[in-house]
Amino acid sequence: MHGTLDKIAFALKNHRKPWSQRTTFLYVNFAVDTNIDQRTKALSQALTIQNVQIMKERITLESYLEQIGNSKFVLSPPGGGIDCHRTWEALLMGAVPIVLTSGLDSLFTKTRSIIIDDWSKLSYNFLSSFNSSLDDDYVPDVLYADYWRQTFFKHRKKVN
Repeated sequence: MHGTLDKIAFALKNHRKPWSQRTTFLYVNFAVDTNIDQRTKALSQALTIQNVQIMKERITLESYLEQIGNSKFVLSPPGGGIDCHRTWEALLMGAVPIVLTSGLDSLFTKTRSIIIDDWSKLSYNFLSSFNSSLDDDYVPDVLYADYWRQTFFKHRKKVN
């Protein structure tokens, strides 16, 4: 996708609002059919929460990033794989992704993610209890190439 990096950089600079200025409590934007079981459960639970924005149509990358940058929480159920690009985009835009427990839990504990073991635990009160006083400019190390380079070299040394 030509120009995607420029669009992400623009959104990061212009649409990543401070936590206290975000007006969408929970953002939902995914196709249910890529993991019908998990995504149907997640969507059903999201419908019980007040101030949820549920996108039903495809939107541009620019609009998507702007909406995430105005959201406190982003629902990110697994799609075709163990995780989802939405999780990483939410982290980049300063939102808190809500993910289902998986083999990646140790990675997400280093971020401002919420890991749940069952979608039924998702509620307004549960999300409201999240510590929102964290640094608005925080970008987790796992979003930087240097983190992954160091991690790969560390594991490579263990193997050799």
